[in-house]
Amino acid sequence: GHADHSIPIALWLKWLADLIGLNEWRIGLPFLLAGVLAVWLVPRSFRSYLKPDEQFILAVLLAVSPLLIYYSQQARPYALLVVLMPLAIVALWRYRLGGDKRLALAFIACGVVCSWLHPLMLVWLCWALLIAACFSLLDWIKGKGGQGLLRMVVTGLVMLTLSSLLLIWPMMNDLASLQIKTGTHQVQPESFWIAWQFFLGNGSHWVAGIALLITCWGLAMLFKRDRWFSAYWVLLSLGSLVMISATDAAWLNHGLVLARYSVPLQLFMLALLALGFYDVLARLNRPALTGVLGSVLVIVLIYTGPTRDIQRQPNAWAKHLYYQFDYRFERSLYRLHLDPIEVPAAYEEIARDPEPGRVFEAGWWFESHYNPLVLYQRAHRREMKIVMLRGSCMDWAYGELPDDALDPTRDHVRFRMKNFVHLSELNQIARPGDFLVFHQQIPLEEYRERPDHAECIALAETMFGSPWFEDERTLVFRKPPQV
Repeated sequence: GHADHSIPIALWLKWLADLIGLNEWRIGLPFLLAGVLAVWLVPRSFRSYLKPDEQFILAVLLAVSPLLIYYSQQARPYALLVVLMPLAIVALWRYRLGGDKRLALAFIACGVVCSWLHPLMLVWLCWALLIAACFSLLDWIKGKGGQGLLRMVVTGLVMLTLSSLLLIWPMMNDLASLQIKTGTHQVQPESFWIAWQFFLGNGSHWVAGIALLITCWGLAMLFKRDRWFSAYWVLLSLGSLVMISATDAAWLNHGLVLARYSVPLQLFMLALLALGFYDVLARLNRPALTGVLGSVLVIVLIYTGPTRDIQRQPNAWAKHLYYQFDYRFERSLYRLHLDPIEVPAAYEEIARDPEPGRVFEAGWWFESHYNPLVLYQRAHRREMKIVMLRGSCMDWAYGELPDDALDPTRDHVRFRMKNFVHLSELNQIARPGDFLVFHQQIPLEEYRERPDHAECIALAETMFGSPWFEDERTLVFRKPPQV
């Protein structure tokens, strides 16, 4: 898509591909580690404002959050932003108060990296600087000295200058891509409610409503502890949301996109939820029941959320927008779009076959709205992989990896994915009983047509013989099971 690429991540992956090659682990490891680190580091960021037990509850909420788990499974910037943005925002506030230069360095470093990872984070960082500077100006007016204001001005100039050096050339070089992403969709009132359900990780209106009340109670508790820190977060959140809404960015009317652009707000609201939840438990004055009741409520949050459906096995499509676009599944545009597709009869035959065997899909549409394979796996319930056709029997650019395994100019294979294989090497990879599926019709009329794959079918016949199943929609080959 236009402007959907995070510059440092793209550079990192290209360097890795050229140096040692890419596989699923090498692509995903930094983001998985960031997701694990967030469970410890985000509560630590709020340690000056949350008690140890409240930090523990926040860690639990982070660990079971479907949205944060989703971030940690993607080679996109959001898992890294979850770790870095609260560090930057809290460090700036504490630097305003105390003047510890290590906090200034933390804000500058985290802020520059975050703005490079996702330029829209500059909105949050600039609002944090503006609000902190305004509070420092009030202190100066009240006769408390202007050191805080000077700190904010100098720190802000350094951070913005360094960020500009990284961003100005790419933005000027391809300004059209950014313009295409703005002025497209307007945020709607329900977008904020759906974003809150994403923050919480639950599509139930009842659960989300109760949790929001507890979060508001947590804000009241935090206001009693430190009203200025509370006001800082509330004001920068409101200002950032207004400015982000004003961009009318593509798909911003959908809660998932608004939630992505509001990573700092999710972490702040989960911290408030942890604070409010602990205060409610503490008011029961039953220490023996506190842990039990807390565990029960977390289990209820998980049980009524999307995790049960996402984690059904086997499921190669946990990150598919069929599961991730809206946690209230009956409201999801992707489910409304894909569910009417009739599952081909071939998958019913595969499901009924008593012999074990994986399903290899020959060719695919990698975009979620074009990809019905998630439905097909729910029908046949077998492990599945994607077969690349490019370079073997036809030229197909969308969703295909280059077949560089036989490239004599390279001393290593740039792409070696566990779940993606090329048709030319399938005969060596397939095990007895495995299925190879070709689709002879597109699932819906609006799908992109694929080139004729007659040569690919002929190549499959040389490897596996006559088709195991054939109708007007699908053609299935099978490597004979061992007798």
